[in-house]
Amino acid sequence: MVCGLAVLLPACSPDADDAADVARPEADARPETEDGAVEADAEAEARTCTTSAQCDDGVPCTQDTCVAGGTCSNQPLDALCDPGQRCVPPAGCTSALCERNEDCYDDDFCDGDEECVAGGCCEGPARDCSDGSICTEDRCDPTLGRCVYIPLDLEGCDRDGGDATTPFDPLVHYNGAFWLAPAQSQACGAVSYSIDTVNFSRSDTELRVTGPPCAGMVQAPPPSGPEFSVTCTSGCGTYTLRGTFSDADSFAGRWTAAFSGCPTCSPQDVAVVGARR
Repeated sequence: MVCGLAVLLPACSPDADDAADVARPEADARPETEDGAVEADAEAEARTCTTSAQCDDGVPCTQDTCVAGGTCSNQPLDALCDPGQRCVPPAGCTSALCERNEDCYDDDFCDGDEECVAGGCCEGPARDCSDGSICTEDRCDPTLGRCVYIPLDLEGCDRDGGDATTPFDPLVHYNGAFWLAPAQSQACGAVSYSIDTVNFSRSDTELRVTGPPCAGMVQAPPPSGPEFSVTCTSGCGTYTLRGTFSDADSFAGRWTAAFSGCPTCSPQDVAVVGARR
């Protein structure tokens, strides 16, 4: 991840250009009670070494040393950061503090979902608006705060921008397995899931979509058109997948997850696409 300005870290992935920003003469070690420092040091000590050069963790503000017993020690040093900053591995020097991912959100949909890493804010990957169709121009609109799909006038494409394939029939095509991209996952407290496939099943009374983290997300009565919205509650989380089918084999929509009973879990609101397997 690459960190930006404002609430974001100066350097989540430090390189040689950052050396001038982090080099200072003092050398006051931070207490090892910081969660990030403990994790970084524990990971380093799991490595064996014969020289200190083998212990380089890529974080400019840590003192990397091969200690007695042939194990690595990576000690965070605030003195190697600018005034007002602290050294938080693996992010490096930071003045932006956070506890959860939502503390880092910058209200820019298109630059992706920011993440809290070891007490500092980091940018996530830019928003991927690809719908998997060659018949649309896909882009992210920062003003609208959503993905925009512009139909292209190409051979084999219909005027709505979809492939000239089987038209969507809600009585037939709300069935089967679909790839979900990007895959969604969460691991915090009692919540743990990863989902890259969903299975649609329509009956006379409901539309049911199965896949972690629920036994079934439901819309009742079932939709009569290409737009759907299924929801479920499991444990402390409430999950919703909504979207619109452009043809029999693909849809575009959003995945949302809220965790009212799990304060350590970060909410999700992500643009997704589905393609029939």
